[in-house]
Amino acid sequence: MIIESEVETLHEILIKKFGGSSGIRDKEALQSALNRPFQTFNQKELHASVINKAAALMESILFNLPIVNCNKRT
Repeated sequence: MIIESEVETLHEILIKKFGGSSGIRDKEALQSALNRPFQTFNQKELHASVINKAAALMESILFNLPIVNCNKRT
């Protein structure tokens, strides 16, 4: 599982390398995106494979835009 502080660190590295604004725009949206890959229904994982978990995380970050800048790069 990826934690919020790891995302913030990765984001800061990318901002330093490529430029842009730093910071988290919506912490709740970020937490929601980080938790989505581990959702279950009827005691079964909704995203069973690592690839599906990564895709769910990426989609949530891209649609929710929890980071001030560089959501796609992060």
